[in-house]
Amino acid sequence: MPRLAFFHTGDVHVATFTALMAELAPQVTLQHRVRADLLAAAQQPQADLAAIGVELGRELAALDGADLVVCTCSTLGSLAEAATGMAAPVWRVDRPMARQAVRLGPELLVVACVASTLAPTLALLEEEAARAGVPLGARTLVLDDLWPLFLAGRQQEYVSAIAARAEAAFDAEGAVILAQASMAPAAGLMSVPVPVFSSPRSCAEAAASFLAAKV
Repeated sequence: MPRLAFFHTGDVHVATFTALMAELAPQVTLQHRVRADLLAAAQQPQADLAAIGVELGRELAALDGADLVVCTCSTLGSLAEAATGMAAPVWRVDRPMARQAVRLGPELLVVACVASTLAPTLALLEEEAARAGVPLGARTLVLDDLWPLFLAGRQQEYVSAIAARAEAAFDAEGAVILAQASMAPAAGLMSVPVPVFSSPRSCAEAAASFLAAKV
């Protein structure tokens, strides 16, 4: 059976991705590893990203025997993709989402609840837009005052507030991007005339397709 390993920076993501893969690819064996402290370290004003990348690389390498490894943290996604010495491919959770979203621009609304997510997300969108040969414009909305709700386990308040404020900020963009996996449930609460992208399902669908080819 194919094996899929996830690296998370929050325990809540274990249930999210387990449920998605049970729906999309129940034959796949899953493995999860969680290190919330690495995201906390990356959020520090003088974060040592090189050192964080080394530690992340150790964590990813410990996911032995996987056919695919997915880092579900958008802040650490570029560091995960840069990890060396991996036997399996390493994906960042938001790449499939970015690949789809850039084709609906050129203007996108990128919403994040952790400021450290913005730079890697925007860089990823620029990379995928260049790969697709399409123009890109991105307006950002940072809702970092909502992040404490997530950390406190107040999930419904968190996603409801994201949905309300992102919807209020929408201004004729071609798509809305919810930049963090934790924000995904807010997509179903929004009423805007364009697609609202979140990374968990798009990545799970891509992973299921990738692993199906290995059966």
